[in-house]
Amino acid sequence: MWTDESYRAHLLANGLAVPALLRHAIGLRLDCIMPDVLHTIDLGVAAHIIGNVLFIFGVLRGVYGGGNYAERVNKLAQNLDAWYKRT
Repeated sequence: MWTDESYRAHLLANGLAVPALLRHAIGLRLDCIMPDVLHTIDLGVAAHIIGNVLFIFGVLRGVYGGGNYAERVNKLAQNLDAWYKRT
């Protein structure tokens, strides 16, 4: 974890420039910046993991049936639609 002071000291010690946003936005400090958990986790990482799991099991392994990828995608979509309606 960086504080604003330790981050700026690190940049100065390594000959790196302070990012423009921290230089020019009056009152903005590193302490004010935080990743948005909804977008980085729920809509970012988790969405990719869930999508990959559905693709592996539903399309590559064909757990819902279907003889080719197109049929497997349709079967997966039907299963998801049914689940959405139930829940």
